[in-house]
Amino acid sequence: MKNGTTLLGSGGRSGMQYNSLIECEKVSKTYGIFRKNRALDNVSLNIKKGEIVCIVGPNGAGKSTLLKILANVIANYQGRISVFGKIRYVPENSVYFQNMTGKENLNYYAKIFGKTKADVIKIMEKLDLKDSKVIANGYSKGMKRKLDIAKAMIAESDILLMDEPFDGLEPKICDELISYIMELKSAGYSFIIGSHELSKVQKISDRIIFLNAGKIKTEESIVSNKYIYIEFEGEYNFSERIDDKSVEMIEKGENYTIIKIIEERPQWEVIANLISKGLKITSFSRESLESLYRRVYEK
Repeated sequence: MKNGTTLLGSGGRSGMQYNSLIECEKVSKTYGIFRKNRALDNVSLNIKKGEIVCIVGPNGAGKSTLLKILANVIANYQGRISVFGKIRYVPENSVYFQNMTGKENLNYYAKIFGKTKADVIKIMEKLDLKDSKVIANGYSKGMKRKLDIAKAMIAESDILLMDEPFDGLEPKICDELISYIMELKSAGYSFIIGSHELSKVQKISDRIIFLNAGKIKTEESIVSNKYIYIEFEGEYNFSERIDDKSVEMIEKGENYTIIKIIEERPQWEVIANLISKGLKITSFSRESLESLYRRVYEK
């Protein structure tokens, strides 16, 4: 069954979440002669205004396919997608008029969306888009990413879908791109970002979706991350000495453990309770995304 992207206005709206900008319900994508290969398998998610959701997973997990379906680049799929706003899709390889300058590219888009040349200059200055007279094909990858962001700002998109935006960028340009993304988030833009750059993902995400073989394996909120990585000295038998019902031990090594707070409880209170029970803690922190990623995909 084919069910294309549904564009709805503010009136008569219904769906999973009233404040959602995208609602994706049981979306699957099959391919091959007998449609036995699944790029996506029963994926459901929703994206709220001003939210950054990052999709991570190994190569072939379905990240790019999901972004293309949400952008209606791939129209043949099963399930339902509802979009309540304007989408801008930024593929891994930027799309632009190669023989035009960056400024000429933006002026072209400005005409389409009813913007002026003054609007273009303002956006270029904001993004520090230099070399306005240089042919866009001669831009560095970082400058091309800035051009992508500028095009989205001209179109006044509500939602940006970005596929591997940090890939191949120098650290300084990466930091600038992250800064622009966070600024747009503050202005109400929403993002769905597919990336394998876990350190960058951890900096910007509100939620992270772990995708594998086309299925959502799990989903985690960065803000309410309940996993704590603890390093300690000496021997400690957790199974015998921890009777705290709000804590679950996830992993234990020679001198470290990862615990999960399974009830609403301050982190400091959990740590203080462990210390009172004889655990000689040398350091603790929220579990890194790299560590969480390994655990999710080793299951």
